[in-house]
Amino acid sequence: METRGSAPRHSGQMIIKADGTITGTVGGGMIERYVIDQALEALQERKPRVVKGRMTRNGQMPWIWIAVVR
Repeated sequence: METRGSAPRHSGQMIIKADGTITGTVGGGMIERYVIDQALEALQERKPRVVKGRMTRNGQMPWIWIAVVR
């Protein structure tokens, strides 16, 4: 995970399994829910992806790499 500007977390890791089990965090909130949804889709498609968050009021813009491990 990479952020630009002010962010509550500048690095983080999550492990999301196909059954929905989650370990770790990327900071919580709406972006985390979106990352979980994107990770579950990536697992179904068996393709990695990059998730780019929206710029917030405080200038936060996260980029999150989702890897698919079999």
